[in-house]
Amino acid sequence: MIGAVLAASLGLSACGTSPATFNSAVSSLSSSPDAEIHLTATASGPGTDQAQKYLSAISLDATYVNPTGANLSQATSLDAEVTVNIANSALLDLRSVGGNLYLLINASALQSIPSLPISANEISAVNALFGGRWFELPKSLLNSYLKTERAKLKADGATPPATAKEVQEGKSVVAALTKFIETTPSTTLAGGGFAETASLQAFVNALWPTFESLDPSTVAEPTNVKGSYTLTLSTAGSIVTGGSISITAPSTGGNDTVGLQATVAHNGATIVAPANPTVLSESVLKGLLNEAK
Repeated sequence: MIGAVLAASLGLSACGTSPATFNSAVSSLSSSPDAEIHLTATASGPGTDQAQKYLSAISLDATYVNPTGANLSQATSLDAEVTVNIANSALLDLRSVGGNLYLLINASALQSIPSLPISANEISAVNALFGGRWFELPKSLLNSYLKTERAKLKADGATPPATAKEVQEGKSVVAALTKFIETTPSTTLAGGGFAETASLQAFVNALWPTFESLDPSTVAEPTNVKGSYTLTLSTAGSIVTGGSISITAPSTGGNDTVGLQATVAHNGATIVAPANPTVLSESVLKGLLNEAK
């Protein structure tokens, strides 16, 4: 999601400059063999104290690598790693290397969040089952699972995900979003990049015709949407270094603001498969799931 926001954000129009295209934005993010994205979230306002307490302790890192060493834009498949961090410890580390999936869970990291409604006994129980061990879901097992799920969908008369129609609809929404960003007045940031602010009502007005064309219904277009958003994109030359989006809306006692911040780097990252993982066969996976119940 943040990758799409950052890419679309490159379309911001600035005084005296012509807006970049969405394709150019995507190219700027994938013109390196790797990309590392660090995500944090914030909340402020009279109704957000509890949320901010949790958000301030949580961050997410996502790394993408083309295993051939070519740019990401030239990849036929990517290695990836996503970690969910609590303070300075990784709660979850998920890696995809060569089509195999690897998972490490460290439930003890949850102890860094104050007043979290999870007991020490519950954390110990999770650690006893999963803690300190890497698990591997082989590519063959994943493919078998996906094949089974597709067969179930077909048998039930359901449409499998990512049909050509759905892909085209997604492109239509992205195009409408990009056009809105490009045509909204923006300012140039002193350090490089752009910023824009607009009302949520303007956002709805711009995208509603696209949504209505994709799914005609009797639902009337919202006409009294309160609040605004601010979108920023930081660059160093033509390279994206970060971005943020915040939404402010009325709440009891004032305004609440929620925000998502991202930094982007290309530091020559590598992603390797962990040593000696516990390989999950179908029977072992079923056993673990039964123990977790």
